[in-house]
Amino acid sequence: MSLLSRELLLTRRLAGSWVFALVFFALFASICAIALGGSRAVMAPIAPALLWIALILSVLLATGGSWQASLPDGYLEQLRLSGRSFAGFALSKALAMALTIIVPLLIAAFPVAIAFGQSAQAALGLTLSLVLGSPAILAYALLAGAATLRLSQGGMVIILISLPFLVPTLMFGLSFSQAYERYGFNADGLALMGVSLISVAAAIPAVAAILQATMEDG
Repeated sequence: MSLLSRELLLTRRLAGSWVFALVFFALFASICAIALGGSRAVMAPIAPALLWIALILSVLLATGGSWQASLPDGYLEQLRLSGRSFAGFALSKALAMALTIIVPLLIAAFPVAIAFGQSAQAALGLTLSLVLGSPAILAYALLAGAATLRLSQGGMVIILISLPFLVPTLMFGLSFSQAYERYGFNADGLALMGVSLISVAAAIPAVAAILQATMEDG
């Protein structure tokens, strides 16, 4: 619990991470709306794709700064000497990012979907798809962030590393959100949940292994 408290405190202090993610999400949606002429009839069919892309980019761009704030020089050594596991730290990091970065974006998703011309039911399906898919986005963001800790320009590298792996998540998410208004929760929703659960289960030990290797390399 102390690790989670530390991560939440650092993330709140580092307003650049979660505020930047939220501002980027809003700006991306606004620019797309302006580019499409503000026509709700035009925006509604492509709203799911736009909001999914906005969420993915917002989370990935916020990841680098969040990692840098969490691991000052020597912290990995202190973590090992204290007897705490790297897996525990990775899990705390994931929970802190979910609460401070992803949750505000998910809250903003529904009104943005309505503004893009989605019906209430369609907007609910889109928001639900983002909720179900966000753990997978977070998992790959964590992995890429841990792998690029020593890079000064990690933000763009995180995006390049993560995007190819997020294609299945994006496909299931779009399919589920587009079918939700007519069919409700369906097989694509179950597949999206499965992808997210598998991604998180694989990411935590993988991040711990990356941190261990980073510490040993000095």
